[in-house]
Amino acid sequence: MFKPPPLTPETITILPLAIAFDLAAVVLLLFGMDDWGIIDVLGTIFIGTWLFFRKGKPIKNKKDKIRQLFTSKQGRFLTPILGEFIPYLGVLPFWTLSVYFNLTDE
Repeated sequence: MFKPPPLTPETITILPLAIAFDLAAVVLLLFGMDDWGIIDVLGTIFIGTWLFFRKGKPIKNKKDKIRQLFTSKQGRFLTPILGEFIPYLGVLPFWTLSVYFNLTDE
């Protein structure tokens, strides 16, 4: 199931940025702090813009609903943004999953 993404400039720049945003949200929650949505706004600006302009590829395995949720035409942009802006649900790795599924081909 897990397949490492190909080594491209996008993998080197966008994937670590997504991991950093998700880890920052977890650390802030563990310490009981709030960032007032700053991480979500920065993620939307950098990663959301990249996802919006990225061309999607057709999914070969139609049974993989999670991949469809993160790679469909509207889902690749809206799923992580809506998930991150919901309080406490934003701790889940929406940015990382979205970037990972959009970098790997099935």
